Amino acid sequence: FLFFRDRLLTRYPALRAILTHRRWHRLYALEHGAFILSFPLLMLTGTALYFEAWHRTLIAWLAQIQTFHSWLGLVFAAVVLVAALGSPVAPKRPRWFDCLLTGFLTTVVTLSGVALWKPQLVPANWDAIAFSVHGWAS
Repeated sequence: FLFFRDRLLTRYPALRAILTHRRWHRLYALEHGAFILSFPLLMLTGTALYFEAWHRTLIAWLAQIQTFHSWLGLVFAAVVLVAALGSPVAPKRPRWFDCLLTGFLTTVVTLSGVALWKPQLVPANWDAIAFSVHGWAS
């Protein structure tokens, strides 16, 4: 859908009014799009890494899926934290509760994800804690 966005928007002006945020700066709209694209991909790849039934099917690609999930998670964290802290191009600053909740959960998910991705950086007994925290916070 996003690849055909310009053609659809010129053909259907009502759809253009809904999908284009005329008051949004282009960089902020790109941040919004990155969030919308990365979140489902993170959920899908995280589910592929978690469920054992999928492991048998995807065993040959699990290492690549984990690497993709990890890098995409870091990109997601950067996008969300920049938006939550108030991008200089944001049309209006988000409410403090939205910033607090989004920033806190993103930080928790990112730190626990880094602990799972690079276990040599944290003590060994943190692995099980990081796994459950990452799952619940996601």
